[in-house]
Amino acid sequence: MNSSNFTIIEDFDYIFWASSTAKNLLFYSCVLLFVPGTFLNTLQTLIFLMKIFSKTSMGYYYSINSALNLVIVIYLLIFCMPMSKSNSLFLYNSWGCRLFYYFLRVLYQSSSWLNVAIVADRVVFILFPNKFNFLKKKKFLTLILIAILSIILITNITNFGLNLVIIRNNWTNQTTKYCSTPGPLVYLRDIHSILFRSAIPFTLMLVMNIILIAKVNESKKKLKMKYEIKFVFTVIATTFTFLFTYIPNVVWTIFQNRFQNDPSVSRRQTYEAFIFLFEMSSSASYFVNYSMNIFVHMAFNSLFRKEVIRLVFNLFRIRNNQIENSTILSFRMNTKNVKTQINA
Repeated sequence: MNSSNFTIIEDFDYIFWASSTAKNLLFYSCVLLFVPGTFLNTLQTLIFLMKIFSKTSMGYYYSINSALNLVIVIYLLIFCMPMSKSNSLFLYNSWGCRLFYYFLRVLYQSSSWLNVAIVADRVVFILFPNKFNFLKKKKFLTLILIAILSIILITNITNFGLNLVIIRNNWTNQTTKYCSTPGPLVYLRDIHSILFRSAIPFTLMLVMNIILIAKVNESKKKLKMKYEIKFVFTVIATTFTFLFTYIPNVVWTIFQNRFQNDPSVSRRQTYEAFIFLFEMSSSASYFVNYSMNIFVHMAFNSLFRKEVIRLVFNLFRIRNNQIENSTILSFRMNTKNVKTQINA
């Protein structure tokens, strides 16, 4: 048989199943995570802006972290909901690819490095409790965060080399669309993504968390009465949660880069469906982290938990007062009507 006449047929049953499953995962992520996550992150941001938290560096960091999670959740909701209905808003032209991935990677990497800054703050506090007081000043912390963001914005310029790639299967007359970059820029962009979003922040947070755990155990009694020590356990819990929720997506990144950069892949639509399903499955864990991070704080931060309970209690009390006032007003109106009818 002449190999030149050999046609590789895609696995259409698998393509349909994988694509449908991935879209369902994406849809339910939007409904069950991103929509409530918008409210929960807003609530979390407002709580960390309260006076009891705003006077500490941790309250300042976590208010920004909560706001960043809110922006990420809204960004994902805007693009993922249409994607779950087979309408990728960024796959219309090359500029759609460039802008979507530029801002997505800036947001993701900002989240990673903000968590690094949070852990570093606690490490400095534990190792040097009475030194480096300038690190507690919000102006200095803001300058540090602006510097980090500037580096992230500049180094992600490689995303503007993305182009929309359209591959048509002559056998089925169907097309596959994805974003890719030509030449060496592919590897530069992929290496940058892995290093700046996962590898370097992961390593730094892991090492600093180990230092935190060791030092807290050594001087537990000494630091027990300090106000800001309450945040140490929260930092350890939130950063370890952050690390573990990212691991599945790091594995996907490796697979995805291998696939995107290998022109020899023959059954491209089949593999594209597999990569899409793998992406949605591996992303579920950090979708939960971005949307439901408030519950980690409630579990490990007694001060935060107390404020949430107090806020919820006050809301219920206000609601009950409104109902009670409405009932009293209704009763008075009915009584007045009865008296009017009697007098008539």
